[in-house]
Amino acid sequence: DIAYYATESTTLSIELNEGVLTMGVIDIDTSSELLTIHLVDGPAVGTLTLNPDGSFEYYVTGWSGTVTFTYRAFDGTDYSNTATVTIYVADDDTTGPEITIMYTGDCTDGAPGTWTVTVVDPESGIDWITVEIDGVLVGTTAGVYVIPNTLGAHGITVTAVNADLSSPLSSTLSDSIVIVDDDVTGPSILITYVGDMTETNPGYWTVAISDAESGIYSIVVEIDGVVVGTLEGDYAVPSLVGDYTI
Repeated sequence: DIAYYATESTTLSIELNEGVLTMGVIDIDTSSELLTIHLVDGPAVGTLTLNPDGSFEYYVTGWSGTVTFTYRAFDGTDYSNTATVTIYVADDDTTGPEITIMYTGDCTDGAPGTWTVTVVDPESGIDWITVEIDGVLVGTTAGVYVIPNTLGAHGITVTAVNADLSSPLSSTLSDSIVIVDDDVTGPSILITYVGDMTETNPGYWTVAISDAESGIYSIVVEIDGVVVGTLEGDYAVPSLVGDYTI
């Protein structure tokens, strides 16, 4: 028997000097110039072109493994015994998809950012993709994925399988970030007094409140422990003699 080695999706071309007539063992006593090669059984997969001089071409796509064909030599009168040729076909794609995950953002709850997922496989293309964020399936395509703005750790996992017909391969890539609070300071409160602190002109306080990062959720204004308002603005000082606190 004779063995040859091929690669999926690439034509195996065997010339006369390496063909089955030259390399094979012929059991009839005739000069090789007078012999011709005849196919007995072709390969189960792929396409074979076997020439009378023993040269041949073989091509297969979407498959890898071991395949055989058989032949006989003919001297014009007699046939030789049947011989077998074995072809070992290697997969043309031996790597899984290439996955990249790019983060854009500042890792805060105000701007948690996004992950941009790209997946490529130059040899076979992509069959399917899954994208999970925090263990939940959020997509089946490459693209941009928004990160939750809740505080704490968040993770993304991308799995992809290529479209290699003979032996699909998969790849998985993960990334994680920690979202922190973008506002670590409380609101800015400004209290301004206007008046001369007398019974006839006790005056008023002007309350101004701001928070550039998060804005204001609620306001409570108390004078001597009594709620007098829930807004910014002017608050009158009691006219009775005494000490007052806002």
